[in-house]
Amino acid sequence: MKAKKLTTALLSVCLLAGSIPAAMPAAALDPLLYGDINSDNFVDVKDAVLLSRIVGGDSTLNTVTLNMDCADVTGDGKQTPEDLTLMLRYLARLTKSLGPNLSFRNETQCLTDGVSKETAETVELSDEFKMSQYTLAANLFQSAMKENKNMDNLMLSPTSVALALGMTANGAKGETLREMEQVIGGGIGIDDLNRYFYSFTQQLKNTENTSLSSANSLWVRDDPERILVPESFLRRAVTFYDAESYLSAFDHQTAEEINHWVSDKTHQMIDGIFNLDEPEPIPDLAAMYLINALAFEAKWTSPYTTDQIHITQFTCPDQSTILDTAMASEEYTYLESDNATGFIKPYKDGHYSFAAILPNEDVSITDYIASLDGKAIADLLGSRKEELVRTKIPQFKFAYSIELKDTLNSLGMETAFTDAADLSGLNEAPLGKHISGVLHKTFISLDSAGTRAGAVTVVVIADNAMPPEAKEVDLNRPFVFMILDEESDLPVFIGAVTKPTEVVPEIAEE
Repeated sequence: MKAKKLTTALLSVCLLAGSIPAAMPAAALDPLLYGDINSDNFVDVKDAVLLSRIVGGDSTLNTVTLNMDCADVTGDGKQTPEDLTLMLRYLARLTKSLGPNLSFRNETQCLTDGVSKETAETVELSDEFKMSQYTLAANLFQSAMKENKNMDNLMLSPTSVALALGMTANGAKGETLREMEQVIGGGIGIDDLNRYFYSFTQQLKNTENTSLSSANSLWVRDDPERILVPESFLRRAVTFYDAESYLSAFDHQTAEEINHWVSDKTHQMIDGIFNLDEPEPIPDLAAMYLINALAFEAKWTSPYTTDQIHITQFTCPDQSTILDTAMASEEYTYLESDNATGFIKPYKDGHYSFAAILPNEDVSITDYIASLDGKAIADLLGSRKEELVRTKIPQFKFAYSIELKDTLNSLGMETAFTDAADLSGLNEAPLGKHISGVLHKTFISLDSAGTRAGAVTVVVIADNAMPPEAKEVDLNRPFVFMILDEESDLPVFIGAVTKPTEVVPEIAEE
């Protein structure tokens, strides 16, 4: 099977479930897409023409119908020739993103300055590797569905999870590494996994009409007594995962910087991982974050026209019905298995496609997902036939998040989450480390023009030794005291207080 089929399977095949659409907060549903002035969910030449007219002061332009916030592609609060220049560079693929510049304070240091890359060569993705990724997709999907008690929409990116955990596994040893290799790659060794993940990301295609980008970063607490990342780990992270690496204070400003990085790398589809309303968003025990972010944007080969869009009825898992906006078209790739049928709809330029799978009427969505394994996904995609298919797709948009610690633990990655974890390959400091959590967030918007989807996976590395619960000593009754010589630990003075100096009422009132 060609590599692009693997991309189809891992990034867009049926990792959607539940009723459509789901009720989500407006902020989660409408991330700001810089450059999308006409609000069609894409940045293209039409937006550039509009921005040119805005910057040129065209008085005939009706700006009421335009998203003027998105026209400020530099994020400086106004629309200027610099915005137009940046948009044209973006359309020419000379820059990767629009919006405010991603910048850090001076105290945030780049750890990979001076770290030389190893020589990495692309390899053909083996059938064993592809099957391991189909299996990971099925396992994650099934576990997420079991937790989905309300039958909400859900979407995962097994690719993002695999890349974040693969990067982390380079710091694992012994049983910790063996378990991670088994869950991530079906037992494939980390050296081979590095080459496969590197090769996969290197072959991702980006054109004017479609783009899929992957970015990785490491964030390390600036406390060498707690965590000291060896250069060997940094070299592998930058060689095979092109990871950015930062040493930072892990204060509120660091949380802002990480959120900014996530937003930038997901093209503003996911606004971050921390709640900045909290006074201390980063937990005290957190020592390191390893993050992967994906951003996918693609237009349909054949966009839907007005006469193809209709209001129809959608039956939810509880058999209730809702009205939705459905898009009708004729496609030419048909999928079929014993318990489902489906089709594949291509995006422009042929590098990516959307696979939709409908369980048979007598098969519930939960039962269908429970029946999946790696082979079932591979067989389904391998069943594709060139046949005319009359299709209808509902428009949908939603955000989703899940903590994957319990899921990965149940799949066999147990040791990494305990104090027995051996992560000495990413930490030379004496205090041991373990993985305390794996957060996964996604966003998708599918409409008549195409699809936008983003994902972020965050692996949290924390200290093994839990800090003792704070004790309380309130000297509000008689007590003994000493004045000590610290070097000899001898009491130079010793005494007792049975009645401290009383506060004169008149002074207290002042």
